Amino acid sequence: MVMDLMEYERLLAENKFEKVKEMINNETEESRLQLVKSLSDENRIYLFRLMSKENALETFENLEPYEQRELIGLLGSQNEEALQLLNEMEPDDRVRLFDELPASVVIRLLENLPSDVQQETHLLMGFPDHTIGRIMTTKFASFYQDETAGRTLDALQLHSDDYETINTIYIISRQRKLKGVLSLKELVIARPEDVLSKIMNREMIYVDTQTDQEEAAKLLHEKGFSALPVVDFEKRLVGILTRDDAYTVLQEEITEDVFLAAGIVDDRSMENDKSIRLIRNSVVSIMKVRIPFLLITLLGGMLAGGVIGSFENAVQTVASAAVFIPIIMAMGGNVATQSTTIFARGLALGHINISRFARHLKKEIMVGLSIGSIIGFITFLVAGIWKWNPLLGAAVGGSIFCSVVFAALLGFLVPYILYKFKLDGAAGANPIITTINDITSLIIYFTFIRILLL
Repeated sequence: MVMDLMEYERLLAENKFEKVKEMINNETEESRLQLVKSLSDENRIYLFRLMSKENALETFENLEPYEQRELIGLLGSQNEEALQLLNEMEPDDRVRLFDELPASVVIRLLENLPSDVQQETHLLMGFPDHTIGRIMTTKFASFYQDETAGRTLDALQLHSDDYETINTIYIISRQRKLKGVLSLKELVIARPEDVLSKIMNREMIYVDTQTDQEEAAKLLHEKGFSALPVVDFEKRLVGILTRDDAYTVLQEEITEDVFLAAGIVDDRSMENDKSIRLIRNSVVSIMKVRIPFLLITLLGGMLAGGVIGSFENAVQTVASAAVFIPIIMAMGGNVATQSTTIFARGLALGHINISRFARHLKKEIMVGLSIGSIIGFITFLVAGIWKWNPLLGAAVGGSIFCSVVFAALLGFLVPYILYKFKLDGAAGANPIITTINDITSLIIYFTFIRILLL
């Protein structure tokens, strides 16, 4: 994949577009998707323009909604290619993308789409969030109950591309009220002159447009259907929920439940934007986020140097004390890194509940006390025997103990504070923790030296 990416970048840089066009349209869908996600913004646009219409649409539909939003932004809301992609998308996928876009952009896009696509989109967007009406597809196979099996089968063969699925045919009255269902197999084996109302299944399961997405998706999954009909309050057939869309809903709901347990559901899009800013933005934009935190580390390093300078006499008097400075600073830093990683992962997976943060912090401090006691005792023995000085061993062991406990506290407390103030923990947590930890570890160590050895 790395070699493929480099080859595409080289060919695009050399303006060898015909070669790129040939290569990208012969790639697998998975490879095209990975390339679009990995290339720079400029090359991503070139790549999309060189894909065939079918490949471009398939790749676009397989992107995450935020990635689709980025691409539409790069193409421009009035760009012919962007409008073509939107026009060809499935209605429910189009609505899912529009939910990610600012209202002003959605309005501009809709104004440039065909009137039938506008009406279809407005219909779906008129339903409340998280209801099945919001994500149902309106491309389903439905026929009047007085039609014959032969004419129905002929119509299916002519217009099969207009439907999302033809595994199930929905039978309706002239008022579009749902009357029954018929499988494709049942339709094929029926006699051509058979009227649909005579061969359809009247016992059926359906949901209305106000049904919760997760409830409907679970129902479809439990019953093993390929699709589930959706009706309005007058029992008129208005859409279907497909198996693919049900799977997407269940995946999203599971993720949302996890984030809800962590108390961070409302911040997922914000965290997503932060991640994009640190990965895909310009070098200058990335520097604006990262450098302030690194300057804190630089300042902390200078302050740590000042701490060592203020204890210069102690270092000169007990020269062997300097040997253990890196060990004490590193041990505290390692424990803090462990704690920060555990906090971040626990928060993301829902194992840490922000409303009970004090409880989690107390437990982490207990872990720090346990680790500090074991590591501190070991370093007490090693330092005391190595330098043949029990008091120096006590100073090193005591410092390790205090530094580890404090580092465990910092590892949970700093990312929690950054999270509460909606600051970027990915860029800020480690620099801040490293700075505080280095300074406090030195102060603790030299305080022990002054008390026990001077």
